[in-house]
Amino acid sequence: MKNMLMKIILTVLVVLTISSCTSRAPSNFQHKDSEKKIPSFSKKSVKSVINSHLGEVVECYKSIYEKEIYPQGEIHFQWNIILTGETDSVIVKQSTFPDDKLADCIELKISTWKFPIPIDENTIISYPFFFG
Repeated sequence: MKNMLMKIILTVLVVLTISSCTSRAPSNFQHKDSEKKIPSFSKKSVKSVINSHLGEVVECYKSIYEKEIYPQGEIHFQWNIILTGETDSVIVKQSTFPDDKLADCIELKISTWKFPIPIDENTIISYPFFFG
């Protein structure tokens, strides 16, 4: 049961919808303060950042429900990516969980994530996390 539960948790289903990501940074875009190449902003690059932080999402889930039955559900978040690549205005759009503990934990984690620098200041990300 524990192995199956870990498999379920580690294979959290994620789907990416970028509401207004129509522009992309040129593939040779250089940050003016560095010679290091900055990855282009795209759905793939955003999904890559989110996937690199899935352990934090699982950590929230496990820490909140460590002594309880692991509930199934989903939480849909929305946030802006500003011109520094940082997140802004992280909100929960929808949750099927009975309380806000899990959403609050994940919201705090998302607020620390760093994304590739977008061209458009108003880049809105909508992203659901599924648990079960």
